[in-house]
Amino acid sequence: MVQRSTKNECLWQGAAPVRSFCASQARCADCACSQIRGCAGLRSAPAWAEMQIHFQNSYYRKTIAMTVVSALLKAKPSTAVHTIAPGATVIEGLRLMADNHIGALLVVDQGRIEGIFTERDYARKIALMGRSSADTLMQDVMTRSVLFVQPSQTTEECMQIMTDRRLRHLPVLDDGQLVGMVSIGDLVADIMSEQKFMIEQMAQYIGGAPT
Repeated sequence: MVQRSTKNECLWQGAAPVRSFCASQARCADCACSQIRGCAGLRSAPAWAEMQIHFQNSYYRKTIAMTVVSALLKAKPSTAVHTIAPGATVIEGLRLMADNHIGALLVVDQGRIEGIFTERDYARKIALMGRSSADTLMQDVMTRSVLFVQPSQTTEECMQIMTDRRLRHLPVLDDGQLVGMVSIGDLVADIMSEQKFMIEQMAQYIGGAPT
């Protein structure tokens, strides 16, 4: 059974949640700029206000283009989603996963998603229970409840869903059609890219703006 995520609200609301920068001589323990050596007192309040606006605007332009699932899928080398039939054996699924260097397979019957099979399913339902992967069918060990996301949802929403539900893979459906799969690895790579962009923007401004 496929379930749509109930996390429809945008977790980011457009602009990045940036902490306030120090505008006085006193350093704030909860201030992002306190990590910058000697930041408090090197710049005036107007300068720090200008920096915050510049940083938010730059980051906003970045997140508009890169934090939706559709953009994440386009950045992947391949959007192919590997599937397997419910009647296939687990060993067939394991070979398919190994050949394609993936950690999950969607179990599909006549175009309908029936479940998902992951490395966790193998560990808990095959290895620990002493079953034979050659004799066990996918339909007997797959996870039947499958959460999915839509292309318009954000990577932040996906990460929240994975964290809350302890998942590592989310199928992407567009008007009921399977268009891709996002993994926790995809999300981590995207977050690291965004953090790198943030650091570069801050370093560029600090290094180039007059004190």
